[in-house]
Amino acid sequence: MSSDPITDDSGFKRLYDAIDTDKSDHVSAEELCAEMQKDDSELRLLLQKSAVNATNLLESILKKNSDKLSFKEFRYMLSEHAVDTKVHVERWIDEVLKILSNPKYVKEESGAVLPPPTPANREAAIKSFQEVMDEMLLELGNDMRKNKPEFVVAFDESTQVVLKSMGIPTELNGNSRGWWGTKGGIGLYPLAKKATERIGKIFSYTLTKRQKKVSTYTSLGYMVRVNYELRHDDNVGAIVLKDCTPPRILFRSGTMVNLTDKNSMLNQLITKADLKHITNLYAGHFPLHDVYEEEKRLILEAGGTYHNEATVSPPRKWRDLIKDEEVYEKNLAKASGYVAGVIKDVLLPGGKPPIGNMLIHCGGGMHRTGMIYGIIRRCIAEHEKDEIINDYRKHVDWQSEENPGGAEKLNEKFIMEYDEKLIKDVENILEAKVDEAEEFDEWGF
Repeated sequence: MSSDPITDDSGFKRLYDAIDTDKSDHVSAEELCAEMQKDDSELRLLLQKSAVNATNLLESILKKNSDKLSFKEFRYMLSEHAVDTKVHVERWIDEVLKILSNPKYVKEESGAVLPPPTPANREAAIKSFQEVMDEMLLELGNDMRKNKPEFVVAFDESTQVVLKSMGIPTELNGNSRGWWGTKGGIGLYPLAKKATERIGKIFSYTLTKRQKKVSTYTSLGYMVRVNYELRHDDNVGAIVLKDCTPPRILFRSGTMVNLTDKNSMLNQLITKADLKHITNLYAGHFPLHDVYEEEKRLILEAGGTYHNEATVSPPRKWRDLIKDEEVYEKNLAKASGYVAGVIKDVLLPGGKPPIGNMLIHCGGGMHRTGMIYGIIRRCIAEHEKDEIINDYRKHVDWQSEENPGGAEKLNEKFIMEYDEKLIKDVENILEAKVDEAEEFDEWGF
């Protein structure tokens, strides 16, 4: 990341000076915070477009001992709570150009790859994606502000009960939030599609179906990365597996970022919650692999184990097998066999009983994590059906039948129909033979 993610320095200075009416270079912290929270505030909009976590910024300002704030102090806080979108946008264009120039993605339609773009076209594409990113930032900022009381809540009640029962502090700098999008908002996937459509127009180039699919997925990945860095939704849950000797906690989460911070959620789990084993269920192509390398390093340094599903070969494409209603019944047995192997990796890390508590996560901690966690709850921990489904929905940002968030009926069905005999005897789980990898993976790459 660059040292300073803030680009509109003059904009912030102008708005600061508008509050600093006596030109003392010190404004009231209370007045500054009030301006940031006004509905029609130009400052609030600039904070959103600059990818500043306004909730954390407000808290930092209010925690200061001084009633006054200089512009230098305010400027430092802005950088401290901002995400450097410029870095992600630059990486995005490099990834998209690799896709569009790769013959692999055009051969099905006998198309031609994109010729090397001119510097002007490349800059136009960068500007275009930044504009799409700005739309996302405005939606994120509005949601974070609207849900501020909910947004600052830490772990949910059930997770706190588990931690207390095992003698672990509940203040671990984490939360149980998950976010699928703002009700009535644009949504990340439509924005990713918009970015792909603009690319074709800028380069005067017709993308093949596969190029559109992987380019849109790539755009989505970079917006998801910024979302994670800005919102810090850990999506944490926990249960006690009493059949382990001694009993162990199985944590669930989404991807946790900012791992180099000693007070990060993951570091807290390792140092205060006896976390020793991580199973990363995410095997896709979102730009999160630097995060996963860091979490692997941290858990191995703590004497634990790390399993990365992306390294399993051939890949266990169990979620893809049961994603569509038309093929669900046909693929149920095969997917269930693959999942048995995944659960064995979770509950017998490195083929041995766990020496501490365990964590499973995927990208957002919703679908893959929700299904594996739900199956373990039903088949191993023997929890009640309603409790399992309610927990699954909570972690996919389900609000109601009309506003289900990321909930998928087939996911719930798979949890409830999974054959418990496949995993009941954990130490003797039979791993299903996995089909050889195809040319394109389940994401189209």
